[in-house]
Amino acid sequence: ARAAGPAWLRGARGFVAARLRGLGRRSFSVYLLHEIPIFAVAGLMKRYHLPPFLVAAPLACGLIWAGCYSFNVLVEAPFERRSKLVGKAPRPSFVAAPAVRPSDP
Repeated sequence: ARAAGPAWLRGARGFVAARLRGLGRRSFSVYLLHEIPIFAVAGLMKRYHLPPFLVAAPLACGLIWAGCYSFNVLVEAPFERRSKLVGKAPRPSFVAAPAVRPSDP
């Protein structure tokens, strides 16, 4: 089935969907790391009197994205690949071996 609407709208949907998938992959990184850039920018905002919505918010978002992208590439993605490999590895069999009985005299 073809998506309804003009071609530019279908392209925009694809672009937005790709961005949301990327955000979904990095959401745990955002959850873990968002406070560090926010506190750093809050300190800069107080020290240099940065306007919150024009400078501080975009700066915090950029720092959060950069930190989370790096964390995802260097930490999360390699462990995710390894976990998928572990899931495909053959599992050891824990079936008990038949008991060996001493021969009757």
